Amino acid sequence: MCFENLYREQHKKAINLASYIVNDYSVAEEISQECFFTLYQTLKTRQLENPGGYLFQAIKNSAFDYLKHQKIVANHMNAQEVYDERVQTNASPEQLVEDEEYLRLIKEVIEELPPKCRNTLMLNKFYGMSYSEIAQATGISESGVEKNMMRGLKHCRKSIPEFNSLGLGVR
Repeated sequence: MCFENLYREQHKKAINLASYIVNDYSVAEEISQECFFTLYQTLKTRQLENPGGYLFQAIKNSAFDYLKHQKIVANHMNAQEVYDERVQTNASPEQLVEDEEYLRLIKEVIEELPPKCRNTLMLNKFYGMSYSEIAQATGISESGVEKNMMRGLKHCRKSIPEFNSLGLGVR
């Protein structure tokens, strides 16, 4: 099937799929357009057995990447708001230094974890991804994600007694 026919036949379905995932029609149009462009570039250099399947997989991946990015942005904004609030409440310089050292400790403890546990914990606690989203993104089963989370949380609780009071414990 030539690209033009594929575009005509699948354009609306592509936007609808992306829109269903991201729940924003204008973002879905952008995702769809980018994926069609990528498909077009790919077809110029090689033959694909199933270009429609390639397209829809690319759209799903791009839409989920967009959602993950939105979660990262939201978490970053929340962290920045907490920091700004802390500075505006006239926290003492000593308290700010203490907070920075505590964050450094948390980072060190998380870095001690095996890579799969560390990635799973960070994706869930810092990027807000659910177990099923982590399983899909990493290729680990949901039960594997759960085991990695339990192992990582146990290590953090053992190393940092106040870990649960940070809102980073079990959800």
